[in-house]
Parts: sequence; C-alpha cells; structure tokens
Amino acid sequence: MRLLGLLLVFSFLSLQAQSHFTPLPKTPKVSVTFKTWSSVFIPGLGQALNRKYWKIPVIYGGFIGLGNLYQNYQNQYLLYKTHLLAEYDTDPATVNTSGLTKEALQYDKNRARYLRDYCAAGIGLLYLLNIIDAHVDAHLFTYDVSDNLSFSPLSSNGVWGISVRLNP
Repeated sequence: MRLLGLLLVFSFLSLQAQSHFTPLPKTPKVSVTFKTWSSVFIPGLGQALNRKYWKIPVIYGGFIGLGNLYQNYQNQYLLYKTHLLAEYDTDPATVNTSGLTKEALQYDKNRARYLRDYCAAGIGLLYLLNIIDAHVDAHLFTYDVSDNLSFSPLSSNGVWGISVRLNP
C-alpha cells in the first residue's frame, strides 16, 4: 500500500511540475536514436527527453513493485529450501521447524521459484516496454496532430464508409 501511495504522490507531483513549465516548441533537438539509447541506459530518461514526465513514476513504480515481489519470493524459496534440506539431512542438529511435510515443502519451494522467475521476466518485459515506448514517442514527437487531418463516417445509398479529408 505504501508503494501505491508513493506512486500516486510522485505522479501528482510530476503533473504539477508539468503544469508550471511553459510549452517548448516541438522542434527535435535530440535525435530519435539518442532518446532510445538513453532509455536503454537509464530507464525513464527517454520519456523525460520526449517530455512524457508522467510515465517516469509509472516505470519506476513497476520496477520497485516487481523488485519487491522478486525479493519476497526469493526469500520464501530460500526458506523452504533450507527446511527441505533439514528434512533430508541426516544430521540430528538440523531440524525442520516449519511443521510441513517433505511434499508440501517441495511444492512450496517450486512455487516460490516459479513466481520468482515470473517476476524476473516481468522486470525484463517492463525494461523492454520502457525502451519501445521511448522509441515510439521519439518518432511521434514531431508528428502533426492538427485539425487539418480528419476522419468522418460517410453514408451513400445505405453503404457506410470512412471519408478522409486533408485540409491545406
């Protein structure tokens, strides 16, 4: 819950900071390649260069959340593994204090490892999505979004279609 609260606070502060900036002209000062590679080396920097500041807390919140889940499942995995080793060990000094059977410990250990690996894959996927987002935003940064482009539905003799108008 604290993570969600922090994410909301940072998102609000980011939006407040954006409202105080004067809009800059949409001239590309930095190349698309630089924006993409900057997001490769420092996640979120490509979004900052594309002036999409609200995405930065989302990216880092995702990394923090998935990292915490990864660490939690890693700790569970090590705990179950330790109890399972104590169960199979012939040393009388090591005792399984969990109260679970060998089968339950094996199941819980495999489940924790499985979920930990999914969190690691999620971190990699989030990192890749960060790079793709920076690259696409860099390409669309100078895209013309004026009112001179429009789509409108068109009906002729009961047949529907789409009309494209390009106003000069």
